[in-house]
Amino acid sequence: MHRLPLLALCLALRGPLGADPPSFPAGTDLYFGIVPPASGTAGANAPIDMATITIRGRAANLVGLADTASSGRVGPTDIAERPLLRPAELLEAVPGLLITQHSGDGKANQYFTRGFNLDHGTDFAFSLDGIPLNLPSHAHGEGYTDLNFMIPELVRAVTYTKGPFDVEVGDYATAGSADLIYPDSLPFHIASLSMGEYGYQRALAAYQLSLLGGTLIYALEIGAYDGPWAVPEAFKKFNGFLRYSHGPAEGRWTLSYAAYHGAWNATNQVPQDAIQQGLINAFGSLSPTDGGEQDRNLLWSTWKAQGAHGAFDALAYVERSHLDLWNDFTFDLPYQSAGTQLTQGLAQDQFAAPAATDGEQFQQSEDRVREGGTLRAIFQSRWGGLPTENEVGLDLRNDDVEVGLYNTDQRVAYETDSLDHVVESSAAAYARSEIRWTPWLRTVLGLRQDFYAFQVANQTPTIQDGVDLLAATGPSGPNGRLAPLSAFAQGGPAGTTGVFNANQPEPKAALILRPGGGPLELY
Repeated sequence: MHRLPLLALCLALRGPLGADPPSFPAGTDLYFGIVPPASGTAGANAPIDMATITIRGRAANLVGLADTASSGRVGPTDIAERPLLRPAELLEAVPGLLITQHSGDGKANQYFTRGFNLDHGTDFAFSLDGIPLNLPSHAHGEGYTDLNFMIPELVRAVTYTKGPFDVEVGDYATAGSADLIYPDSLPFHIASLSMGEYGYQRALAAYQLSLLGGTLIYALEIGAYDGPWAVPEAFKKFNGFLRYSHGPAEGRWTLSYAAYHGAWNATNQVPQDAIQQGLINAFGSLSPTDGGEQDRNLLWSTWKAQGAHGAFDALAYVERSHLDLWNDFTFDLPYQSAGTQLTQGLAQDQFAAPAATDGEQFQQSEDRVREGGTLRAIFQSRWGGLPTENEVGLDLRNDDVEVGLYNTDQRVAYETDSLDHVVESSAAAYARSEIRWTPWLRTVLGLRQDFYAFQVANQTPTIQDGVDLLAATGPSGPNGRLAPLSAFAQGGPAGTTGVFNANQPEPKAALILRPGGGPLELY
């Protein structure tokens, strides 16, 4: 009869039996091992050669610091040890945040957290060094957040919140927020070359040097991937990053620049009946020219200062980007020559000309210039003898976007469904005050006020291929492909401009109890 080994968890505990349990600070090492059963007296006294597995936790002690139970920071050790298939998966270090992908690796991920389907970022505020990354009034989806320009090896920390409880974050932060933080210096140089199945290739180099009394970081990433698809994904990406930083930690400024280009073929969903009929296999495609291209150039600068009674920081940024997405949600399903729809397949695109014979691919396109900045100050003081921390801040942002929707044939546009010039400006002022009433009680009160101004000019051409689409009552133009503008969901008529203003107050409050001043907090 054999005895099974026992699994032992070995921790170094100090103090008498029955005393308060020990606390384990960030970086505590836990040692696990398999302890074989003793086989008699000799075996019990014999030395055991036991392999060790070290698990390094990322948990930091936020008792007395956090305003909610669902905020935190992920450090570099945990980040470095995470296996990543795509850059955005780095954010799965945020508890409860899930990352998936569809339509190709170059497209923005889809995000999920706490029961929210965040689509491409609609209800979760993403940022890099404090720069908001969610894009409003986007050609594909509100809050679209593409993180492919981020180089995971450079990220030194991720700070996160859950829920709309923090005054520092406003729009898109319904479910929470995450801020990726790039370093001012590298712990080591990086030179990496990776190759794998299905045409996977990646090269990364990151170095730093001393320059004019400061530190210059430069990095270059090149990647490619085809995947197992019948139509190769042909994903190509190029990332560049520069950062110059100067000054001590308590008074430092940085100037940074990031550039990105990506191009890919889409890996969209496919109809089950097409697979069952043998038209394609599970890795096939009925729309081989679907895909996308993305370019972005981001320049930003930060300044931080630490004084005797408070801390100050400022951020300014400007970005220029371009995006094209080609999709065919009806799988390149054509119309019959008589102009009637086929009896099988998904419903047709309401914007496609009924007599079109070349499928229903469409292009979502935008050119965007955005600029903005943030000012923040945090003061330590006393109010009626009570320790108090007060914070005030101001966020400014302006997005100038040319956004268009086109009917296309193999990525060649033949009709403009809509073309709009959108200017969206926003400003937010916020204040926060934390008072420590006793060692076991503190309160946080805050108010954020967001202001928005929208201006939309409908620039859809009314004359296309020599046809007046305002006067047209049915399909016209070459091959009867052009639909009348009355068939489009335009909002305001072509040539008109609309203006709209909005504001949103956001009061915040928290009551935090720490019984006995111990390691437990209730929010």
